Amino acid sequence: KTLVRDSGVDVTGSTMLNDKIKAGFSYHYGSNDLANRHVLGPWGIIGLSSRIYVLAELDFQRNFAFNFTDAQWGAVDYVRVDAEPLQGLHVFGTQEASELNFDSSSSHILRYGAGVQWYPRPHYDVEFMVQEQQTLAVSSDYRQMLWFMMHFYP
Repeated sequence: KTLVRDSGVDVTGSTMLNDKIKAGFSYHYGSNDLANRHVLGPWGIIGLSSRIYVLAELDFQRNFAFNFTDAQWGAVDYVRVDAEPLQGLHVFGTQEASELNFDSSSSHILRYGAGVQWYPRPHYDVEFMVQEQQTLAVSSDYRQMLWFMMHFYP
């Protein structure tokens, strides 16, 4: 099975509104053999204290599949509340929602999660997260998901 990969361009800009708030706007244009799409929206980081912050993003998408006559419009949001009780150790909660086709309520996905992320040394991180996910195209019930990821950044 082959992956469908976008070719395109991303642009983002941001500004510090004060010493605890950074706000920005991003835009993505991507195209592949099946469709082209535009994704754009605001994002922000709000420092509640020196060790607690909120990260939020709201994106709107216009997806034009080449085998349809009308474009699909949708939106995605992401919110993360993060606390760093010890240097390199993050405890967080997340909320995500997406509806990639406003004309179809079955495209609605809702996720809530909590997790821990640890940076044991430079260029390494380990993350564990538990999520509740509702995918209306499959069922109105929530299902549980576990994530475990390790990264190395050269």
